[in-house]
Amino acid sequence: MTINKAIDHFVFKFQNVWKPTPKDIEALETILDWTEKEKETVISNNLLFAKCYVRLLMFENSTYKDIMFSSKQLNKLLIETPIETFYNEFTKRLNDIEFEYFLKHKGLSVDHPALLTEGQKELERKIISEYEEEFKKYTLEGKWTQDQVYESLNNNISELIKFKKKQTIK
Repeated sequence: MTINKAIDHFVFKFQNVWKPTPKDIEALETILDWTEKEKETVISNNLLFAKCYVRLLMFENSTYKDIMFSSKQLNKLLIETPIETFYNEFTKRLNDIEFEYFLKHKGLSVDHPALLTEGQKELERKIISEYEEEFKKYTLEGKWTQDQVYESLNNNISELIKFKKKQTIK
């Protein structure tokens, strides 16, 4: 049982079952005050996480259009998914973006091959053969390795946390 459910239980009992004494009401109010202060302290101590959570929830809700479902999905994702999964997904998306940039920069189309004319396909074959080694690197390995991305993400995250701590100390 969560603390909120326990409080709700006693509020219900006090309103419908038991006749609370003034001491009971004072005790419940003290617990409610403490709970609110504790929540404020937790949020204050984890402001970066809170900001990220709200931002992610905003994106989740734009997908599902149901705040309760979005919140449950996000909570489940954050609790059950290992950090490596997020890092790996980020690495893949980063490399996909770099690959698309490479294609456009070299004059290749990002459209599905079935949508290209024979002339476009022939031009693309020439460009690919001219940049074959780069093309292989982008398609097989990606521009960014997992180690590079992990290191960069870890550096950015730790620097942000250190910066936040410095602000808190002042």
